[in-house]
Amino acid sequence: QQQQQQQQQQQQQRAPPQPPSFRDAPQWGGDAFSSAEPPPSTSSAPPPPPPPGPPPPLDGYDGFPVVVTEEVVEEPGPDRPQLLLQGDGGVVLVPRPRELAAKKQSMRRAGPSQLQVLSDFEGVLTARSTPSGEAALTTAELIEQSGALPPPVASKISSLRAEGNAEEALKTLAREGEVGFSQLAQALAPQWARMPLREGWEAPLMALARVGVPVYLFSDGYGDVAGQAMTQQGLSGGLPNNVWVVSNFLRVGPDGVVRGYTTPVITPTNKNMTSAAAVMEMALPRRAMAVLLGGGSSAGDMLDGLDAQEVLKVGFCPLEEALGGGMQAFAEAFDVVVLGDGGMAFVAQLLDDILG
Repeated sequence: QQQQQQQQQQQQQRAPPQPPSFRDAPQWGGDAFSSAEPPPSTSSAPPPPPPPGPPPPLDGYDGFPVVVTEEVVEEPGPDRPQLLLQGDGGVVLVPRPRELAAKKQSMRRAGPSQLQVLSDFEGVLTARSTPSGEAALTTAELIEQSGALPPPVASKISSLRAEGNAEEALKTLAREGEVGFSQLAQALAPQWARMPLREGWEAPLMALARVGVPVYLFSDGYGDVAGQAMTQQGLSGGLPNNVWVVSNFLRVGPDGVVRGYTTPVITPTNKNMTSAAAVMEMALPRRAMAVLLGGGSSAGDMLDGLDAQEVLKVGFCPLEEALGGGMQAFAEAFDVVVLGDGGMAFVAQLLDDILG
């Protein structure tokens, strides 16, 4: 018997190993083996990409992390900046959403009868660049480059403006330009594409006109050109009665030639409500609420001479300035910052919310 057992053991040792039974293998997805680790993959496919992280911070903006949304969201915790993506392709920064919401509520309670709007013309209603990518012209540059003035006179006026001598530039135009007003209008007609207006620029003006909210548009160039730009690019019926252009206007002599200009001369240093009262030659209506639309970080100077309890400020920051580190100054100076050549959709919605 012992010999038989030894022979059986020797036969088992010589027999080849049997493969494991299918029943002994882990079954992926089965209940009995749900905790087993999957076998290593033999595929050469690259691993899946990592989940997207937070958006990169804006260069030059050192505040809290920016939250990207499509509308202003009031969240608990710190009043964090929000980056809003607009339907017209624009990008809007709201540095302090809670503060913005509080100002909107205050203005809504006061009503349209207590509201007024102050705005730059250049840089706010006008875009910064043309559709072809060239730098857009200002109202003064448009006249100087229209071909209506003799080249030496146009060059002299441009140099005087560059030196900050706006009044002498106007005197030169009136004394040496020898240009008829109708001639000037004809020369400007094919030039409007070089001073395009922002997408949707008419909507805020028309909404304010419906409820009689005063609007003051400031330009240190030529008010005649600003008015014509708006009538030629949308407001074919002319400016609403509630809109005043605070700028320099040309005066025409009996011969139809430009012989003078209005005073006081509006310059970058006196674009404010004190000058507006002087240009309009009347006391301005006293209203407790104001919305400011500014084309530069110093646009708050327009408020000089204005007695308002609450001011909501919207800044239009050139893209190259934002990328060059100027975003911080705009974020500190304004409640809302529109980047680059973004349209006026956010401003229109903002005013609709205030007007109710």
